[in-house]
Amino acid sequence: MDNLVEKAQHGDKEAFTELILLLKSDLYKIAKTRINNDEEF
Repeated sequence: MDNLVEKAQHGDKEAFTELILLLKSDLYKIAKTRINNDEEF
């Protein structure tokens, strides 16, 4: 994953997309916790 992060930091859009797809469930959980209301998504 570190390699993907480095590539994304240097503008690799495919690496960024892959990172988002790998982390999407964790990102959703974080966002849901912050908003604390599923209907606001």
